Amino acid sequence: MNMKKQTFSLLAGAVLAVALLLVSCHSSYEVTKVEGGRIPMNSVWDAEPDAEAVALLAPYKARMDSVMYHVVGTAEMSMDRFRPESLLSNLIADVLREAAVEVLGKPADMGLINIGGIRNSLTEGDITTENIYEILPFENSLCVLTMKGSAMKHLFENIAVRLGEGVSGIQLEISKDGKLLQASIAGKPVEDDR
Repeated sequence: MNMKKQTFSLLAGAVLAVALLLVSCHSSYEVTKVEGGRIPMNSVWDAEPDAEAVALLAPYKARMDSVMYHVVGTAEMSMDRFRPESLLSNLIADVLREAAVEVLGKPADMGLINIGGIRNSLTEGDITTENIYEILPFENSLCVLTMKGSAMKHLFENIAVRLGEGVSGIQLEISKDGKLLQASIAGKPVEDDR
């Protein structure tokens, strides 16, 4: 027998063996019921903290507390997060817009923050580093983009579909069904080629 026939026979035998194995593994069982429930992970499970673990973590906790409870500012009023925009979402967009000065040498024409990325409200009083992490817990980076007016209009249409985001430097008029009716940057209409 030549080598090609042996290889073909071996391959055909392997395919047949796999096919038989798959057919013989067919199960007549079927899932008839799935049960589950929610188990909240809260202090109930920590009624008796492990003393050794607490002692091990104590120096790290003390260091983190000294950073996290540091007061970085004061809020004169409470600010919530909601659509189409809110004081908090617009404040964050203002801060992002001003942060572009480091890159551009001037504030950006507009600032934008996804309201879904804002995870907590800001309460009146002292603002700590911990509060900032509770509000913006993700490690997002500031992105500075240069876009033509036509691309900006497309972005504004997407914001309209989502019924708003936190913005700075722009004015959008959005219908109740998520259509962009009007858009301007610094009070001026958006030009496609600019």
